[in-house]
Amino acid sequence: MIRIVKNRLNTIIVLLPILAISCSPSPKYLSRKSRSKKDRDHITVSEDISGAPSVQLDAPVKNFSTSRITSFFGIRKDPIYGTEEPHKGIDIRTKRGEQIFASADGIVAYSGKQSGFGKVVIIDHGNRLFTVYAHLSICLVKEGTKVKKGDVIGRAGDSGKATNCHVHFEVRYKGKAIDPFRFLRY
Repeated sequence: MIRIVKNRLNTIIVLLPILAISCSPSPKYLSRKSRSKKDRDHITVSEDISGAPSVQLDAPVKNFSTSRITSFFGIRKDPIYGTEEPHKGIDIRTKRGEQIFASADGIVAYSGKQSGFGKVVIIDHGNRLFTVYAHLSICLVKEGTKVKKGDVIGRAGDSGKATNCHVHFEVRYKGKAIDPFRFLRY
């Protein structure tokens, strides 16, 4: 709901309620300032991949190149709130409805809606390695489905906390977000 509050000097737009959410799924909050760092970063960002399985992942879109990346892994200015926040994956520019592909063989651990992510597919590749495909317009696989590298798992969109059509692609190892470029083959 949007409520407009007027005073003599200017007009202030107040968003009520605000669901301050990050790109990673997290509990819903009424205020960005009220949540603790621990809550905000329950999926931590890590540069340490010691012990991570040596796996090569295909890009989740056809004709991938670094020029299609609109936001890289690491600290960035949040496009909604303007604050510096950890970005736990990469955002790849897409056309609405573009096919999104499984980056490697695995089992769908989650398919549905999550705060911030909107429609999302999460694939378990074994050895505590997961890939996340978020902001989809539609999820085409169900939990428990076995997928092969290159299978279509969804279509690109702008669901959840997204300012444009793209796929947010994450790699998680032992619950920590890892820079996807360490695994991507393109």
